[in-house]
Amino acid sequence: MSKKQNGLKMATVLSLALMLTVLSGCGGANKNAAPDSSASNTDSASHESTQPSQEKEVTLQLMGWRNSDDQGLQALLEAFQAKHPTIKIQYTNASTDNYTTALKTKLLTNDGPDVFMVHPGGAEFVPLAQSGFMEDLSGSEWIGNIQEGAMKAATLDNKVYGIPVDQNLIGMFYNKKIFSDNGLTVPTTWSDLIAIADKLKANGIAPFSFALGDWPKGLPPYSLVASTVLANHPNWYQDRTAGKTSFMDWAPAYEKYQQLLENYTLDGVKGAMGVKFDSNLQLMIDGKAAMLIEGTWAYANIMQMAPSADVGLFAVNATDEPAGLVTPQGVGTVYAVYAKSDKKEAAEQFIAFLSTPESYVDPTAIPVIKGITDAPAFVKENMLTLADQGKSAPFIDVPYPPGFADKINDSLERIFALNKKPEEVMKDWDKYWDDAIQKQANSK
Repeated sequence: MSKKQNGLKMATVLSLALMLTVLSGCGGANKNAAPDSSASNTDSASHESTQPSQEKEVTLQLMGWRNSDDQGLQALLEAFQAKHPTIKIQYTNASTDNYTTALKTKLLTNDGPDVFMVHPGGAEFVPLAQSGFMEDLSGSEWIGNIQEGAMKAATLDNKVYGIPVDQNLIGMFYNKKIFSDNGLTVPTTWSDLIAIADKLKANGIAPFSFALGDWPKGLPPYSLVASTVLANHPNWYQDRTAGKTSFMDWAPAYEKYQQLLENYTLDGVKGAMGVKFDSNLQLMIDGKAAMLIEGTWAYANIMQMAPSADVGLFAVNATDEPAGLVTPQGVGTVYAVYAKSDKKEAAEQFIAFLSTPESYVDPTAIPVIKGITDAPAFVKENMLTLADQGKSAPFIDVPYPPGFADKINDSLERIFALNKKPEEVMKDWDKYWDDAIQKQANSK
């Protein structure tokens, strides 16, 4: 993924007409996207069911927001057609900003493409599934090939409506030279992490850098909340809507964020206020700070800034329990089959192909397929194993109803700029959530 200057949106049903009007503005909302899928030399015979004999040539209509000349997409389609020569694919694209408007027009006129891309989350995937536009793919043999956490992005009410094809993970980037020089190993608990921070601080090295002057200021809670709350309570958001949980559950995670900022950051909170995305990465590259929390998309930026930089990435466990060691996981794209397609057999063969190692044609992408052996080394050594094992939690903003994220961002300003205690600020979050959910329900 390229540099995310607009920050994380992270995805969040109205009458059909109104719902789709809202969707038209959300085509670019999901910025978790990495290149579609990418090619392993692994044998995929067990990943894809045998293709029925098909003598007649079939042409599938595929619609998405990626450019027609996108090399990754072209490689993906070529790989599929090499294995399925009687199934041709005609790709139509719309710009990210106009994608859902163009898709809406086709769906409303019963002229939907056989297969189409969907942004996960409450703004696009959920209403499209609820409106009956996407084929129910539950029970497909390929489902077990995809990481459990990634599959949740294509699932609604225990039904599968598509296949995820790309993702990003969030964790702690670290300068490997600093770790090696100081005899440090990757921590797996909060106590381990604090012990490392204390040792680095004693040795005159800033343990962490945070970019409070830019959008990455909201990233640390993705790891800390995943570990302290979502790892043991996967239905937390549903329970929040039902009034069974409270955002006060998140307060310890934000307190730990403050702990790192105030005690282990270069020049403290005041210094972090002037740090932005690029300068944050540069501090770690230059060895002025040992660690920072970022998404896997940042690796490309690091390599552009310093091609020889030796960095790693590990999941942050904000507890001292093994169950807290999870990776935040954000799917960028789901491929779905049009429920009214008259070419569903061929369309579902394409979907099944996306679950095979042959579809992994971009070795820089973070795979959602289990067991990919040629994934990027920086993520494979610690993070990808967790994702393959289902030890993950969704990006915290994916279930947000519209408008709620803005309230959270305003709260972060008060916590850090005004040095407010998290519980003082978060006491209003339940009401913000309830109001946003009620507004969404009234719009149906």
